Amino acid sequence: MARFDRCLMLLLAVVFSCGFFAQPASAQSTDIESEDTQLWLQYAYHDRFAENWSVLIDSEYRNLWESGSVDEGEDDDWDRFQISSAFSYRKNSRLNFDLGTGVYYTTRPVDSDLLEFRTWEGATVYWPDSRGRFRRFVLAQRFRLEQRFTRETGTSSWDLDSRARYKLSTAIAINRKDLEPGAFYTSLGGELFADLGEDDSRLITDRSRFSIGLGWLTTKQWTLETLYTVQNNRDTAASSRSR
Repeated sequence: MARFDRCLMLLLAVVFSCGFFAQPASAQSTDIESEDTQLWLQYAYHDRFAENWSVLIDSEYRNLWESGSVDEGEDDDWDRFQISSAFSYRKNSRLNFDLGTGVYYTTRPVDSDLLEFRTWEGATVYWPDSRGRFRRFVLAQRFRLEQRFTRETGTSSWDLDSRARYKLSTAIAINRKDLEPGAFYTSLGGELFADLGEDDSRLITDRSRFSIGLGWLTTKQWTLETLYTVQNNRDTAASSRSR
């Protein structure tokens, strides 16, 4: 059984790598390509209130401060404010389930503002799950299914679409053997997004995302982390970079 789990994790990693590093497919012409610079600020609180149960509360601010759109006169800047919460159940050292919801509000100077309610269900698989030779390179694979309810201000109709997400990530301690207080670490992650229905909004689109960052585990309760993210939107042929 253990050998089967290892083979399954390796297969998923290979499939993810092939899908992530493949060039985004797009039927759009190149005259809509753009390169955006975004700033993301995030505060996350995590607390374990039972042996296998924990809660995560997350607040975030995102800003599109510079757009490289080739369309002159186009003002597509936006600010996004969001807050979300999730309950997590740790079945064992290898498998974790979570259930969450969030509220997202995007202000846009030209278009109407966008309000979104989101729910999701997901699971995270860790490998390897015990100390050993490769403990420093623990892979976390997160599978998530999202339901997104969106409405533009000034309208009364809601749109519903579903999206699947797959993320592969790891955090590697630099100055310590394990991730413990005082450890600096580097984080690597890649994520694939796939819409499960029709979608005509630029903010809700198929995309792939890769992140690299540096973190500092100051205490058992506090972690500071900075990330650089490259994101490709598949159906708009747009690339955005966030700091």
